[in-house]
Amino acid sequence: MGFLDFLLGDKCEYCGSRSLKVHNRFKTPRGEFRILACESCRRVYLDKTGDIPKCWKCGTRQTLLGRNEYNVILPKCPNCGYVYDGYDYDED
Repeated sequence: MGFLDFLLGDKCEYCGSRSLKVHNRFKTPRGEFRILACESCRRVYLDKTGDIPKCWKCGTRQTLLGRNEYNVILPKCPNCGYVYDGYDYDED
């Protein structure tokens, strides 16, 4: 992250706008990850600069987004489809 990013804010991966807001923030024992929402293009995506939890079923990083039973947007496993439940099962 450069000095310009610090002053103007994070840049959207899709449209390039600097109107990103933190949609949701999660803390894990190893760090934090954020879900971002762009006010320009209305995209919601996982910020891949922080800690991304691993799937407890298959061990793959949960880099997609899905919704849980309460309609909350959370990380989802691209391999088996498991939606993050709030716990980090990584033993590293």
